[in-house]
Amino acid sequence: MAESDQFPKHCRLEDGANITLTFMTRDDVEALSKFLHLLPRYDLLYLQHDIRQQSVLEAWMDNIEAGLAISICAHDPATLVGYASVQLRSPAPTADSGEIRVNVSQGYRSRGLGRILTSEIMDVCHQSGIKNLQARMTTDQYGAKSAFKRLGFVEEEVLQNHVKDLDGEPRDLVVMTHQLD
Repeated sequence: MAESDQFPKHCRLEDGANITLTFMTRDDVEALSKFLHLLPRYDLLYLQHDIRQQSVLEAWMDNIEAGLAISICAHDPATLVGYASVQLRSPAPTADSGEIRVNVSQGYRSRGLGRILTSEIMDVCHQSGIKNLQARMTTDQYGAKSAFKRLGFVEEEVLQNHVKDLDGEPRDLVVMTHQLD
């Protein structure tokens, strides 16, 4: 895994707000749980598991400790306001691909935090030897698709009726990929 001395990292958002990025640890579980429960359920449609469940959060932390996930948290002075995570296909340091997930609190959207988190996790992955990243989102998550395209992701496929919305209606899922140099 990448060297931990690059974090914590202090960043300034486009509007001048200050945030701190850290590698995620078990110490973040309570703040992460609060953050996730404030997200609209719509934001979690593309995920395979309900990450708001305590057992899933514990499994996530187990994966970080086992080298199966790399995760970064964004904190404002008071709380956790976003995260970026890559679930690896095999344990680090032999992993060469993974799935990227990014979520930002509603109050921090359109301020550059998602781009910062995505860029930072991609840098950590590159330093860790990860070669391929995959991102998944519903077809109508235009902001996410646009952000990933700006970072070099390309749309690979659309999985028809792959997730259900809050009303139980099937929705299409976009799969995007990026090759790290």
